[in-house]
Amino acid sequence: MVALTFDDGPYVYTPALLDVLANNNVKATFFVVGDNGGKGQIQDPSTGYPAIIRRMVAEGHMVGSHTWGHQDLATLTAEQRRDQILLNEIALVDILGFFPTYMRPPYTSWNADTLRELGELGYHVFNYDIDTRDWAGDYGYAQSVYTSILSQNSPASSSWISLEHDIQEQTVSWFAQYLIDQARSLGYQLVTLGECLGDPPVNWYRDPLTGEPYGASSVYASNTSASSSVPQPSSSSSTSSSSASEPYISPAATGSTSSLSVEPTPTPVPNVNFGAGTSPKDKPGYSKIGSSLSTTTAAPAAPTSKPADAPLRSDAARITKSTSGLLAVLCCFALILQH
Repeated sequence: MVALTFDDGPYVYTPALLDVLANNNVKATFFVVGDNGGKGQIQDPSTGYPAIIRRMVAEGHMVGSHTWGHQDLATLTAEQRRDQILLNEIALVDILGFFPTYMRPPYTSWNADTLRELGELGYHVFNYDIDTRDWAGDYGYAQSVYTSILSQNSPASSSWISLEHDIQEQTVSWFAQYLIDQARSLGYQLVTLGECLGDPPVNWYRDPLTGEPYGASSVYASNTSASSSVPQPSSSSSTSSSSASEPYISPAATGSTSSLSVEPTPTPVPNVNFGAGTSPKDKPGYSKIGSSLSTTTAAPAAPTSKPADAPLRSDAARITKSTSGLLAVLCCFALILQH
């Protein structure tokens, strides 16, 4: 399997990328930034970004956090890091009524404190293992590295997370189609990051009031007569809660703290031995049979407008849930099968 992931959006090119994905029946993952490089804040209706993000979810793509301002988390104070996470959460709740479980730190840069704090906030933290470096504009290199890695490995025994950026015009205008065509020609299935890991869609987002997996939230489970603008959980989602699991922070996780004058190549994260019962795939609701999910749960539908009564989870609720071990911090390399 190949999970195409796009960082730094949304942007003016993103709707065209969504068209490409729709035309090819491909689901991807978007790590969105709240306010990056002066391109406008994602919750500002005048930018068109709220509608783009709602479209992502409505069309089955996965949305994760890439922080509010695309700052290197390893260089910030604990308070500044928390602000970067919470501001993006608030914006996404404002748009969707729920917020992501998955995130990718800008520049894939972190340190031990960053991982610990993100774990306390209930995030699954992901790197990547194919960097096309499309941001550099050398698409000859981008094609070469992508095709080389996929062709030298077997789709029957390997899965890959590929990094691109939907703020790059050429990535949208032709390179995305190249990525799709090459992967399929080599026998790979194109999936979201969650599907690549065998994580049911009901776990991809969280309730803003409780921090629980969104589809398992009792806040919305009984809201059958609510406005269609409020996302509704899957009827089978109650079996997918992972709240009983202990948090896991990888002791082997490392990140690059190199100069940010260019996008750095991340420090490889070695595979982690999770031990019996601690792998995400051992948690309730996580089950993967071959390349297919064993559940039929669906991601929440995106609202067409901001939910009028969408609550924001409080710090007290956040702390309670984090200390009870709601969710784990993961590194993607620990779950990618490379033989």
